[in-house]
Amino acid sequence: MNKDDFIESEIKDVKRFKNLISIAAKAGNLYLGFDAAKKVITNHKTKLLLVSNTLSNGTKYAIIRKAQLASVNYKLIPISPENFLEWLGKRVGIIALTDEGFAKEINSLIVNKINKEE
Repeated sequence: MNKDDFIESEIKDVKRFKNLISIAAKAGNLYLGFDAAKKVITNHKTKLLLVSNTLSNGTKYAIIRKAQLASVNYKLIPISPENFLEWLGKRVGIIALTDEGFAKEINSLIVNKINKEE
């Protein structure tokens, strides 16, 4: 896996995305940060992994590889850790969702960017 293997995404409705992330956090269905996400991926509890596209390639590679090995759906998203700091009170670039309903709804708001240069 190299930098070109990271498939960028975009959020269709950022306000709804923010609201769902906030509600999922209050419901206790989010695990924030690399170590917490790695733990719930290993325990096979993760329904969706969100990874900020602003993280270093090494960090993205490590957590995405862990998700792939556990067959966890993941998305590389254009939301920065600073956005999550504002929304959740913690500066994180990796979020693991453990609720199927929240994961499905949030995943529906994320679409892969199509590279139009090819």
